[in-house]
Amino acid sequence: ASAITANTAKTGITSSQAAAITNNTAEIASIVNRTDVIIAKLANYDTAIASVGNLEFRYSGNTTGGYLEVRTVSGSMHSQAYCIKRSNGATISGSTTQINYYNDVSYTSSAWRPLITLWDGSGYNDRVTLGYYNTTEGTLHEMGNGSTLPSPELYTFWATIDGYGHIVIRVEYAD
Repeated sequence: ASAITANTAKTGITSSQAAAITNNTAEIASIVNRTDVIIAKLANYDTAIASVGNLEFRYSGNTTGGYLEVRTVSGSMHSQAYCIKRSNGATISGSTTQINYYNDVSYTSSAWRPLITLWDGSGYNDRVTLGYYNTTEGTLHEMGNGSTLPSPELYTFWATIDGYGHIVIRVEYAD
């Protein structure tokens, strides 16, 4: 910012134009930082954390069959989560299946929680799990309470485990 302001005489722009450039640059920088991607070996799952907005995302374990977990950076958040799980094939005929899920879930900063929990007949104990070449993707947003609208925040996520045992997680945040 100071370099832009200091060089206004050389560039021919006014100090107010320099301030606008500085403000726009700050806004662009905040947009760029709203996406995070991690690629890690399953053995390093506990330190491979993608963070955007007020949420952190990671994989739950060091083998296939785990699930995405979430916690807040601070405070708590009650969210509606929508998730699609896909199995994929490497042939022209394919072996792709797609299953859609949704539920509400609460996150806090004190503990990792499953991104989404599913009813198993006696409680919300099932998870959307990942195996080799499976993908899971979806969105989550904060829920209101009926009379109060929630903050307009939206998180999108995508994750897979490749054939080498690497977890890939991409998360994006918009408000």
